[in-house]
Parts: sequence; structure tokens; C-alpha cells
Amino acid sequence: MKILHVLYQSIPNTAGSSIRSRDLINSQLKNGITPVVITSPFQPPLEVDSKKENIEGVIYYRTFSNSNRMKL
Repeated sequence: MKILHVLYQSIPNTAGSSIRSRDLINSQLKNGITPVVITSPFQPPLEVDSKKENIEGVIYYRTFSNSNRMKL
């Protein structure tokens, strides 16, 4: 079984929701479920221009758009 997670932010971001999502996803892995993760256009990837990353055995699909970067 696969479960789709659509996240605003995720690991490597260390916000509370990212940590809770990571723990939930890792629990699903341990129970034979295949998590599929898509992150928001506001979450930059670990590697520049990467559209897909493997983090702790889970594929994270990045939809990051540099034009969405918040200007401070």
C-alpha cells in the first residue's frame, strides 16, 4: 500500500511539523507501507535544482520554485 503525503515543509527543516511528519513516515515504513512525499513550492531541496531526493529511504518529490522564495 502507498500513502501520499503532501507537506508544506519537511526534513531537513526541523520545525515541529517536519519532525512529526518524519516520525509518521518512518512508522509507516516499519509497518510495510510505502510513503510517497511531495513538498510545497516553498521548500528548497537539499541539492540545487533537485526534483527528487532520497532521505532516510523515502523519496521526497520537490516542487520548489525559486520564484517563490520569500524575500526578507
